[in-house]
Amino acid sequence: MPGGESTSISNLLKTSGMKNEIIKRQNQGLPLWGTCAGLIIISKEVQEKSPEPLKLLDVSTSRNYYGRQIDSFIEYIDFDKYSYEGVFIRAPAIINIGKNVNVLAKSKNNIPVAVREGSILGTTFHPELTDDLRIHSYFLNMTKEVKK
Repeated sequence: MPGGESTSISNLLKTSGMKNEIIKRQNQGLPLWGTCAGLIIISKEVQEKSPEPLKLLDVSTSRNYYGRQIDSFIEYIDFDKYSYEGVFIRAPAIINIGKNVNVLAKSKNNIPVAVREGSILGTTFHPELTDDLRIHSYFLNMTKEVKK
């Protein structure tokens, strides 16, 4: 589930009929990765009560937690024992996590920025905006774990 504007993504999922299909397939084990706005969409709860999330990942998120577009930033985080350049663009924050959610990385302020629950990966930052493919590789390895 890509980054972008979460309200627009939510509306497109509803009007296209993809919302129920994504929920159905993910409940069958389809690996899913939500990045930034995508994380908001797959969350169990959104603190601002809009947009309506898909309730697939047991986390509560807060939209635009760090501020406006001008407040976007880069912060190095530890992911899989290595430093990783996290690009945070008008980023959400993970406020609460469920008991089966594993925190994979935290910000320097100790806020979760990468989480996993079963076959779902969530990141509050944009790994696709760097040349570092380790998180992409991590997700690809997750897909290999899915039974066919």
